[in-house]
Amino acid sequence: MSTLDHPNSGVDPSTVSFWPTAIRYGVIGGLIMVVYGLVGNITGISKPSSGFGLVIANLFITIGLYVSILVVAIRGHRDGDLGGYISFGRAFIVGLVAAVIMGILSAIFQYVYITMIEPDFAATMVAEMEQMYLDMGLDEAQVDEAMKQVEGNFTATAMFTSGLLYSVGFGAFISLIVAAIMKKNPPEVA
Repeated sequence: MSTLDHPNSGVDPSTVSFWPTAIRYGVIGGLIMVVYGLVGNITGISKPSSGFGLVIANLFITIGLYVSILVVAIRGHRDGDLGGYISFGRAFIVGLVAAVIMGILSAIFQYVYITMIEPDFAATMVAEMEQMYLDMGLDEAQVDEAMKQVEGNFTATAMFTSGLLYSVGFGAFISLIVAAIMKKNPPEVA
């Protein structure tokens, strides 16, 4: 009866590739992040001028989407491909591959957006960051020092690179946590 309840139970993980699931959820997640980023750019909620509270809310929503996508990817592979069991290492790899794909798609979108769709985006962000620093009460010298660092970070290439590196690093970190929570070893056979 257990075979009917769990048709994939007893699946040897070495016979099942994780790539199709990781790629599928990475692409789906990447498209979700692209749409969310586009909505944020169009509505202005992702810009510093929207206010500190909205910027923080946007950050938490992004993190929530990211974690949710990785949970769904790992669960999909565990329950759909492996019969309900997955090792920590395999869960981590599924999450990491999905995160890397999401990061690549998001970074490509950001690059295209900055260079082709809204070429003034970087300059607008720099100006808004300067205003945000002034509104926070920093004096002119502190603002000038901060702006030297900010301006180099808002080129299309720098944003592409940092976005990709952030996604991979953050994806690895979140994948570790999600994999530790979602791992499920098969029961010991007596």
